[in-house]
Amino acid sequence: MLDQLARQIEALLIASEEPLDMGRICEITGCGTESAEQAIGRIEEELAAGGHSVQVVQLAGGYRIVTDPGAGPCGLPAF
Repeated sequence: MLDQLARQIEALLIASEEPLDMGRICEITGCGTESAEQAIGRIEEELAAGGHSVQVVQLAGGYRIVTDPGAGPCGLPAF
């Protein structure tokens, strides 16, 4: 189970329409860079361990939660 900071960052990464850079994550959550990096690491571990179909990626200088390419094409025809 994720701690409060990791849950906040996870929610931000899901809700954001574009990648969030570390500065913005820290600004919104009020945490420092090291705490945010550690929280992102915990999110990555939790998603990987739980067999989720999403993952955290670094993209365009920021972070996003995206679908895992290994999950296959299921659901894509609906879009």
